[in-house]
Amino acid sequence: MDKNWTHWAPILFKFNDEPGKEVIATRIREYYFGNLSNPLDTDSLDSMILFLTDRAFFQGLHHTLELHRGQHPVYPYVYSYRGEFSFGRILMGMSFNLPVAADIAVTLSWNWFSSTVLRNKERDYGTSHGDELALMFNLPYQTTITPDSVDFNMSRTLIKTWTTFARDGYD
Repeated sequence: MDKNWTHWAPILFKFNDEPGKEVIATRIREYYFGNLSNPLDTDSLDSMILFLTDRAFFQGLHHTLELHRGQHPVYPYVYSYRGEFSFGRILMGMSFNLPVAADIAVTLSWNWFSSTVLRNKERDYGTSHGDELALMFNLPYQTTITPDSVDFNMSRTLIKTWTTFARDGYD
């Protein structure tokens, strides 16, 4: 993708049929990654995550909000609390060379060993799509949320917010 940016960006952002797509692609790269000579590598991972988040989520959200504007109330929200469980924490450590359950188990074990035994500071990739689900439901590969867990208050807040919205139609 680094060497063929003007080929891949129009496909990823769905402007492949636009005139001047190379110029548009160059401007997108400058916006997200700065100088065009900066390589797309592990040092630009945060920028790549922002780029893909905007493409995968915010572009569709914006389009959906435009379609619904003026027709009925819409309640978009941005969830930014990063709890103990995070899909990003798992995905960023996976090798994708093992069966999924084994890969998750190895990743979680390594994350625990690295932070607890080696005392390495974990890289914060931010909040991932679906992270709030772990605070509302018992998902596989997560610890149970108890009153003494760091996520307990956020879990209660989320559940109360969603149940109030379901019952009353507003938060």
